[in-house]
Amino acid sequence: MQIGEKVGATSSPLTFNIWEYPIFAMLLGYVWLELINPEIGAALQLIPKIPNSAFALGLCYFFIPDEVRRIKVPFSMLKWSLPFLLIATINLPLVQYAKFDSTVAVISTWYWAVMLPPLMMRVVASETGRRHFAMISLVGVLIICIQYYYSLNSSIGDVQRGNMAIGVITVLPMTIGYIYLSSGIKRNILIISFLIMNMAIIPAGSRSSWLILPVELLLLMLFVLPKARIMFSAVTVGILVLTMSLLIDISDIYSSEALSHFETRLRKAREWEEDNTIWKRAGMLVKTKKILEESPLFGIGYSNRSFAMFEGGDIEFMGRLAKVRQIDAHNTFLNILGGTGILGFLAFLYFMFQVLVRMKDLDQDAWRRLDVGPFIVGSIGMFLRYAVNTHSFSHIVYTCSIIMALYVMQFNNKLDETVLADENKRSI
Repeated sequence: MQIGEKVGATSSPLTFNIWEYPIFAMLLGYVWLELINPEIGAALQLIPKIPNSAFALGLCYFFIPDEVRRIKVPFSMLKWSLPFLLIATINLPLVQYAKFDSTVAVISTWYWAVMLPPLMMRVVASETGRRHFAMISLVGVLIICIQYYYSLNSSIGDVQRGNMAIGVITVLPMTIGYIYLSSGIKRNILIISFLIMNMAIIPAGSRSSWLILPVELLLLMLFVLPKARIMFSAVTVGILVLTMSLLIDISDIYSSEALSHFETRLRKAREWEEDNTIWKRAGMLVKTKKILEESPLFGIGYSNRSFAMFEGGDIEFMGRLAKVRQIDAHNTFLNILGGTGILGFLAFLYFMFQVLVRMKDLDQDAWRRLDVGPFIVGSIGMFLRYAVNTHSFSHIVYTCSIIMALYVMQFNNKLDETVLADENKRSI
């Protein structure tokens, strides 16, 4: 059964059109916009430490369409999150470093873990909800890519490369999926958007993106994109790139400073054994071990700053000197382990186990859908990113809500099929 089919005399709640509810679409759109582009939130910050998207998310609950309320969710992500949230909260009196930061981080995580998943899963479970999420997120990514491109080619501005990388990793697979689904001017706009993202992310020198984006493309090719059109697309892109390289001088696109920056990052990637940042990240394993030796059960505080303030000193790792002094983990999983201890990490593993069980139950056919598979691929890319960058538990909940929305979609479609079968039996 496809989304949009009628069930008996009534339509499935998954057929709701989010664009028919402009206030709800606008408020929720701002949530997606700021989550994918924190630079916007920083520029429009109303109250310190409280993002505007938090207010927008709260207001969304006053304008929820009835169709969204009727979408069934067969589980509670909040229940999966509770063990971790409780341990992080109990830990607060024991925090040794950056107590204020940990308190703010815990309050923020409670808010997002309670408020975001119920709404996000229901909306993204619907076809128009996914289009709304992809479109608004794409706008946010294009803005941050343009912001970064401008800062890269001038001495004005300071846009975080990491924020751009997060957005591109999440949105690029969705953009590719909708390129195949669209036609005419919409497809052309998406292709241009694809090029803009690459024009910003490649010279940015985010080595994690250089590794993760090819993995995402490989997953798309193997599990999502129509095989008959992959070769045609590859040839088309190759011709386009070759044509551009012949007609356009690279110095017309990037400044000498930008090209120098790219060459430096490329050299560091090629000579990674001599790059101290690689060993510094690897040395965080030893720093985490030191933290657990001091606070094994509850860690030293649920915040990036708590981990960073722990003096790790200079350590030897695999024959290399790693300076892990007062630096954050650069790894979400190590940050959770060091920040909330063994008990917190076990609670986190419980949450992830519940997500993986449901993800395993997703029909393989779901991967083949061009408005479903790319969402999964983008989420997988973000989990790879978590291994080289520090994020909060609430960001993991956000990423998992995307995957669980697809499970909710599958559950409601099967529920509709059951209702239709029962109605047919009664009519016989």
